[in-house]
Amino acid sequence: MLYPLIAVAAFLAPAPSEQIGLLEWKFEKGKSFYQTMTTTMEHTLVVVGNTVTSKQNETWVFKSTALKQDEKKNWLLTQRIEAVRMELDIGGNKMSYDSQKPAGAAPKAFAAAINPLVGAEFTVTLSPEMEIIAFDVPAALIKRIGAVDPKMQPFVNHILGDDGIKQMAATSFGSLPNRRNKNEAPRRSRSYRRT
Repeated sequence: MLYPLIAVAAFLAPAPSEQIGLLEWKFEKGKSFYQTMTTTMEHTLVVVGNTVTSKQNETWVFKSTALKQDEKKNWLLTQRIEAVRMELDIGGNKMSYDSQKPAGAAPKAFAAAINPLVGAEFTVTLSPEMEIIAFDVPAALIKRIGAVDPKMQPFVNHILGDDGIKQMAATSFGSLPNRRNKNEAPRRSRSYRRT
């Protein structure tokens, strides 16, 4: 009567670690890939006894190209913003923007600040653990966008500033639990918080 018990135990036992499929980044020099990142934020503020709710949905489409890998196995990639879609609702005042829709569909100042982001390129250097080592956003791009409407400069600095780029790259590349081998615990990239 021991045979059925052994058969059940074998059936319920976890698979050996060698059979676990791994998800990890595999970059190839010169090869491009696309990512879509969507963020939803909700804020509730009480100002002088009045509650103001704001909601924001952002969708970014990135094209990344692996440029080279150095002797330490770090990867240099370019990221290009291919498309942007945003929906804002601040206390019932709604604005939306979609870079793939005809001009004039979004408020002029809002569109003027975001339009130059589409096609913008920056570089990111990633460690083998998918941690951001370095990134570069051309200063001329930040200045050009801010010159369109100076009131939008804080928004531009938020997106293309150190924290904004770190957050986008950490979200893009830190999403997979990169491992060196099948028996090792997953590693997570540090996450960067927007403030």
